[in-house]
Amino acid sequence: MKKILLLSPLYIFFFSCASIISGTSKVITIDSNIRQADKIVIDGFPYENIVFPVHVSIKRGYKSTFIEATMFGYDTVKLQIDKKFNPVAILNLGDVFGWGIDAATGAITKPEFDKYFLEFKEVEHKIKQAHIIHTKSNKKIKAIIEEIGVETIKYRKYDCNKDILYIIKKDDVRFVFYGDGSIDPINPF
Repeated sequence: MKKILLLSPLYIFFFSCASIISGTSKVITIDSNIRQADKIVIDGFPYENIVFPVHVSIKRGYKSTFIEATMFGYDTVKLQIDKKFNPVAILNLGDVFGWGIDAATGAITKPEFDKYFLEFKEVEHKIKQAHIIHTKSNKKIKAIIEEIGVETIKYRKYDCNKDILYIIKKDDVRFVFYGDGSIDPINPF
């Protein structure tokens, strides 16, 4: 009996399942041709204000993972991450119990690649002129900027009556994101 207890850790080490070694999720890297996205939704879970490259955890399993990324002024990007066999599962060898655990937890699979690239494309000319003003109160204003002065920013709301000129103090603004993807840090901290 003592020999069995002493050999148990060796058995787990040499015949361990992928669930123990690899886990039930995998961290992947997502990069893009733009610096930031407003939102990324991974299998229904939203993440906001993403800066690329970003590292995200993807669940292992038999179903594909779906990613949808949005950025104002760009078309929505959709990505399907397929899964493939996880070679670590071979360590189960003849251990039916280990294979069963890996199959049940999905650890027998992993995302097809470690890195993915999202290609954002700008939308029609009308929206290219739109900008986003990020305020210190975390408000995003879709705007057409008329003037950035010494102390104020003059803009027109993009989605509303363009006859009204708004003025905001630069002290209340963190960043201005332009339709071309460039960023103007006004008060980033």
